Amino acid sequence: NAISRITPRLEDQVRRLPGLLIEKKSQAIALHYRQNPARESDAWSLAEHAARELGTDFRLLAGKNVVEIVVADADKGKAIERFMAISPYVGRIPVFAGDDVTDESGFEVVNRMGGISIKVGEIPSPLARFRIGSTSELRAWLTAVATTLEGAPSSTIAATMLEEESL
Repeated sequence: NAISRITPRLEDQVRRLPGLLIEKKSQAIALHYRQNPARESDAWSLAEHAARELGTDFRLLAGKNVVEIVVADADKGKAIERFMAISPYVGRIPVFAGDDVTDESGFEVVNRMGGISIKVGEIPSPLARFRIGSTSELRAWLTAVATTLEGAPSSTIAATMLEEESL
């Protein structure tokens, strides 16, 4: 695929720029500059060049200390819709947690499906219905939910254990 075609060149370029990391995904490539924020412009320059080479089927997506080169019509919301349309997810209540602006499309879809959307971190989300302070708090909440739901009917709603985000 197109991503596979440009990955080796990007990996070579990233090796020459300390503090940049490349993350290969099935339909995307992410250039992380969290380890060296001064490399942000380098990450964007590489991503912009790669996106131009790939053409209009791809776009750039800004995240927290990362720029992703993604399929133009792909986002987390669409991925959730696909998952929720196949067994064993059909008819279930989606739960989606995220800590980045790239998660907003997922929050929107989960809300539309009557699910539980959770923003992780201190920065509020315009779309997530709930917010939790950290990934460790999220793990603790998920453990508590799993314990509570063990043996309970599948219609039990776990959202009562979260405080609704006041927007």
